[in-house]
Amino acid sequence: MLKLAFFNTWEGQADGYREWLQKAYVDYDVFGLSEVNSHPQPTPCDHVAFPNQYEILQSQYNATHRGSFATSASSAQGIDYGLALFHRYDCPVYNIQSEVIHGQAGAYWVRPRMITSCNQIQSAWIDLGQQWLLFAHMHCLWRKSGKHDCVERDAQSARILNHLERRLYEVNTHGKTIQIVLGGDFNMIRRLRSFEAIRGSELFGKNGATVLNDGVENGLDTRTELYDAGKETRQADFVLVSESLQERVSLQIIRDAQSDHALQEVHIVT
Repeated sequence: MLKLAFFNTWEGQADGYREWLQKAYVDYDVFGLSEVNSHPQPTPCDHVAFPNQYEILQSQYNATHRGSFATSASSAQGIDYGLALFHRYDCPVYNIQSEVIHGQAGAYWVRPRMITSCNQIQSAWIDLGQQWLLFAHMHCLWRKSGKHDCVERDAQSARILNHLERRLYEVNTHGKTIQIVLGGDFNMIRRLRSFEAIRGSELFGKNGATVLNDGVENGLDTRTELYDAGKETRQADFVLVSESLQERVSLQIIRDAQSDHALQEVHIVT
């Protein structure tokens, strides 16, 4: 059994997150995190609640997991923001890469961080013996106007597929099957054309990807009780898998995670 996780940490700002993360990820073979902050100093400034989150994760999980940080953007205070991928030392994970899927040079947030807008995908190969698994997680474009289709999301979907397709040509499989697992914070709702552009891709199989959330009760609701109850939709996070993998994979949505996003836990029978 391979245990995977996808989680938006909400920058570690939830009360109790520091204590919760000490055991939160210990059982996962591979986990992908978004909205992770990194800084070499323990308290560089007071602009974010948890500015050195990645360094603390590294120290807590160093005995069992190897970490890889992908910088998506940096603040005026020198704090890096991005994705983090961790895997067990005994899990054969190779060639971790990342790529920008949406970016606006010079487009700053109003808040004091002054962070440049940038969204990213991070991926890695997992050798399962008789097959290869391409694990990919991402943090996609957020817009204040809402989760709607727009040219930026269309372009982002194309870049996501380009990243996956490029990676599929990197491995000599010697005839072994390749499966894809793609998850994370899509910042989309299920019905968008930008979502369907990804789901419908033949990279996942003749009929496109299987959306694991569709098979889970309330699976489109990926929020926790910390999420603003007044917002119109609770959809954000998804897990898509290759069509040929659907009989051996299951999804659990963990809503007691310390974030406004639920943790998505994926089990694959190997």
